[in-house]
Amino acid sequence: MKQIPLYETKLCEGLVRLVYVFKYWLSPGGEQFEAPVRRESATEWRGKVPNAGELSMKINPGSGMTAIDCEFICTAAEGTTIGFYFVGLEFPDEAEAWRILPGVYSGFTRGGETWKFTSIYCRESGIRQMANAIDSTRHPLGTARTINSRYCLSFPPAYEDGVFQLRDGDKVSGQIRTEKITRHIWDPENKRRELEGTEENVNLPRYPVSEYLKKWEVLMTRKDRWDDFDRQCGLYHVGYYNLLERPLLGGPFGYTDGKREVRYRELYEMFESKTEKPERALGSFQHNTRQYEIAWGNGGNAMIAYALFHYGKAWARTKAEKIINAILFFMDGGFQIQKGPLQGAWQGAFNADSNRFQDHYGGRQVFIPDQGIVNYFLGKCYLENHWRHPELIRKISRNCHDFLLPLKKRFGHFPNALSLDGSPGYSREGYSYAEANAPGIAQAALSFIILYRLDGDPRNLEIAERIITGELEPLLRKFQFGFLEYDHRGNDSSGACSILIALAEYLDIPGAGLRKLVLELQDLVFYHLLSFRMEHHYYPARHTDNMKGCGVYPVNQYAFLHGFTRGSCQGEYALHLRYEYDYALLRTWETGKQSRVRKALLNYLSNLTYMQYSDPRIAGYGGVTEHTAMKAYTQDTCHILHSVPLGMLMIASRENPDEILN
Repeated sequence: MKQIPLYETKLCEGLVRLVYVFKYWLSPGGEQFEAPVRRESATEWRGKVPNAGELSMKINPGSGMTAIDCEFICTAAEGTTIGFYFVGLEFPDEAEAWRILPGVYSGFTRGGETWKFTSIYCRESGIRQMANAIDSTRHPLGTARTINSRYCLSFPPAYEDGVFQLRDGDKVSGQIRTEKITRHIWDPENKRRELEGTEENVNLPRYPVSEYLKKWEVLMTRKDRWDDFDRQCGLYHVGYYNLLERPLLGGPFGYTDGKREVRYRELYEMFESKTEKPERALGSFQHNTRQYEIAWGNGGNAMIAYALFHYGKAWARTKAEKIINAILFFMDGGFQIQKGPLQGAWQGAFNADSNRFQDHYGGRQVFIPDQGIVNYFLGKCYLENHWRHPELIRKISRNCHDFLLPLKKRFGHFPNALSLDGSPGYSREGYSYAEANAPGIAQAALSFIILYRLDGDPRNLEIAERIITGELEPLLRKFQFGFLEYDHRGNDSSGACSILIALAEYLDIPGAGLRKLVLELQDLVFYHLLSFRMEHHYYPARHTDNMKGCGVYPVNQYAFLHGFTRGSCQGEYALHLRYEYDYALLRTWETGKQSRVRKALLNYLSNLTYMQYSDPRIAGYGGVTEHTAMKAYTQDTCHILHSVPLGMLMIASRENPDEILN
C-alpha cells in the first residue's frame, strides 16, 4: 500500500493527527487502499473510490464539542461489496492514558485533561452506518503487539476488515463527537453519565435456560473432555481449537526462534534489548497438548467443581469430588508447591504429555490471581457443605500464610507473576509482571476473606481489610483497574469481574466493618465493567460469516468487549464469553439488589444463549465460543473455562429462580 499522507487539523488543540481520510478493501480482510481525496477547505474533504462511490468528511467545531461527519454514497450501477475505515486519528504518544475500543467511547488523558470520542448510533440507519473502531498495524515480534493503533470509524460498523454489499444510491453515514472534559478517560463516571436517564431493555434469550443447560450437559459428559487419573482423581482438559476443520486439543502457546523454544524472560530480553536486530521475527507455535488447568484467568477446574456441585446431578457431583481430590492430592501433593521459594503456591496447570506442572502458556510460572481463584472455589465448596475434607482448610491457610503474606513482606506488594526461582515473572509478550495489579490484589484479599470464613480467625479478616484499603482502593481511585488475562497490560472486562466477585464476598460477611467503602468501590467497578459493554446492535450476522457452521448466531448488543492495552491487539475486537461475567453480575446483584445490575445480568445470560454451539456434529456442541470476534475471523474454539455458565447454574439451583429471571 502506498504511503499515507498526513493532514494537519486543529482537532483536540492539535494533539490528534489525522493520518488518513479513507481506506477501503473489497473482500474480507483484503488488501487495503487509500482513496484519493481533495481538501476543499480547512475542515472539509471529498473524494472518490473508483467504481464504487463518493465520500465526504467535514469537521464541525463547536462550543465544547467538535463533530466529525462522514458519508459514503455508492455510485456503482451494479452495486459493490466494500468495507472501509474513515478518519484515521492518531492519539498522542505522550498521553498518560488511552482508551480505544470498537463501538464504545474512547479517548485519552493528557496533563489532567481528557478528550473523549464517541460515535453516534442511528437506529434508523440500521446496518448502513459507521461506528468507532480500531485500525492497528501488528508488530513482527510477538502475537499481540502493535506498531500503532488508530481510532477511526468503520463500515461495517464497529468491525474490522469486514465487507457488506451496497446497492447504487445506498448511503452510509457516521459521526464522531469529541469533547474536552476534566474526568480521566477511565473514570467510570463517564459510563454512568452516558446511561443517565436511559432505561435498559431486557433482550429475550434464544432459548430457555433449561434447554441451554441440557446442551451444556452433553459437553460436560463427553468422555474426550475428561480423564480419570485414578479412582479418586480426575480433571477436565482445556478444550479444543479448530472445531470446524480438524479439532486440536488446547495447549500452551509459546514461541520459536529457529528451532529453539523461547519463554518469557528470554522474550523480555529480545523485546527490550537495544542490540537486538530489528528484523528478527518469532514464529508462534501451539502444541496439541492434553493440559489440565485448575486456574487460569479466573476459572479452570477449581471453578468447574463448584459449578458441578450446583448442577447437582450424581455424575456432576462425582466429577466435582474427583476434581478437588486431584487439586489437593494428585501426584502425592496436589497442585500446591511443597518447597522452595514458592512453597505454598498453587500451580495453575498440569501437562499430561510431558508429565509436569506448567502454566497456561507452557512456562513454569505462578500467577497471583490463580491463588485466589483456587482458594475461593475450594473454600466455597467447603462452606456450602459440598465437600468438607479438613485438608482443604489447611492448604488454603498454607497458601495464605506461607506464600502470599511472605510475598507481600518481600516485595511490598503482590507482583502479578513469579518465576520458580521467586523472581518476578513475565507475560507471554515479554512484559514484566513485577508491578501490582488490581485483580490480583482483589484475589489476594479474597483468599483471606475465605480463610476467615473457614477458620473464624479475625486476624485473617484484618489482613483482607488491610489489602482492600491499603492496596486495592488506591488503585481503583486512580482508575487503575488492571487486567486478568495474563498476557498483556491495561484494562480488561474480566479483571473487573474478578474485583466484583471479591467485593461481593466481603459484603457477605455479617457486620463487615468496611461495608460502606466496599459498596462504593463495588459501584465504581460495576460502571467500569459496563464501560466495556456494547450498548447497540450492529447486525454482525447480516454482514459476516463469523461463526458460520458452529450453530451460533452472532449478536453484539449487551456483550462485553475483552479489553484494551496500548500497543497490544490482544482481544481488541473480542466480545468475551466466560463464566465470570454472569457470576460477577449475579453476586453484585445479590449484595446490592440494583435494578441496573439485574438487567445487565439478564442481558448477558441472553447473549450466552446465542453464542452456544448448537450443532451436535462438532466437538464444541453444548459449549460456547471463547469470544465472538467483531472482525473477519472465526473463533472456533471450545474451552471448558469459557463454557461453564456458573451464574446460570446458580440461578437455576435456587429455590425461586424466577426471582431473578422474571
